[in-house]
Amino acid sequence: MDLEKLSMHLRNLASLSESESSMISCYINHEAGRGSYRDAIDARIRGIRNLPSSDLRLDFEVALGRIEAFRAVDVNPEAKGVALFCAGGESPFFQA
Repeated sequence: MDLEKLSMHLRNLASLSESESSMISCYINHEAGRGSYRDAIDARIRGIRNLPSSDLRLDFEVALGRIEAFRAVDVNPEAKGVALFCAGGESPFFQA
């Protein structure tokens, strides 16, 4: 990724409005293989799914679905990893 594109991504993240919905942020390392992140992320997902608010849980599931859809088709095979930022709720957001 070039510096101009990285700067744009950082500006987008910095300009997000505060929201009740949680922001999912993660870095997935591809150097150990495409599926190597799965065990670690699945353990964290199980913990997060215990959120007390059903609205927050729904927002989380929407955001997680967007990440999973991206992982299924949009990953550059030459990339060493990808940083993902995603939120559901009233103001959905996704950036990779």
